[in-house]
Amino acid sequence: MLNIISWNVKTAKSLKRRSRIKTWVSLNKPDILILQETLLPCCTDSIVKQIWGSDSMEWRALDSMGRSGGILIIWNPNKVSIVDFIIGTFSINIHFVNNSDNFHWLLSGVYGPRDTNERKRLWKELTIMKAIWCLPWVVAGDFNTVLFMAERKGCTRRDRGMKDFGKFCDHHELIDIPIAGAKYTWTSSSTSSNPHLSKLDRFLVLSDWEDHFLTINVTALARPFSDHKPIILSCSYEDWGHLHSAVKLCGSWNLLSCLS
Repeated sequence: MLNIISWNVKTAKSLKRRSRIKTWVSLNKPDILILQETLLPCCTDSIVKQIWGSDSMEWRALDSMGRSGGILIIWNPNKVSIVDFIIGTFSINIHFVNNSDNFHWLLSGVYGPRDTNERKRLWKELTIMKAIWCLPWVVAGDFNTVLFMAERKGCTRRDRGMKDFGKFCDHHELIDIPIAGAKYTWTSSSTSSNPHLSKLDRFLVLSDWEDHFLTINVTALARPFSDHKPIILSCSYEDWGHLHSAVKLCGSWNLLSCLS
């Protein structure tokens, strides 16, 4: 079993916040943890231990710029080993190998810019990363946009950002694994009677990564704090008799939007 959690924590700057994240992590026990919007201008072993705890760990971080951004990926080196990595402008890209079966794969942890034009730079950056390694690929994080109208409450048209995201997924034949447990992953307010709601967080995989595992599931977890729900990708080598129903993004945008 391999468990990967992606979560926009909204900030990990304060010791109190990191302590709350640590408690949550100890309960959910991810093998790999991808945090977005850490707002950490500089990460250290000490800070990471305040999030992960005393268990064995390794990590890579993309520092925040001013009062926004920041990505932190932490993993259990007993489950996966790092081969190489590149830290981009919007992503951390790590070539991992599974210790259990020597399976090599690429993880890209992303935090998408809010601006549509800036987000085009993310798609170019990820395209370069894929070309460098040519490995089975997982892309995970907060993309700050949606693919389909049904993923944004009250949406009545597909904007340019949604179309750009769709073209990126279509070009690379990425598979969007449906999230069980939640239609939306982000809310503008936990107290408003009519908040803005969107599915900003997701896992995308290539078919060669998907085919390596017998079962793959993505589930939205309860939101302990932050305005984003954590999502967990669970992969099993054992056949439990059920396979996920992934949606392959290969150009059927209008049909899938209607079905949603």
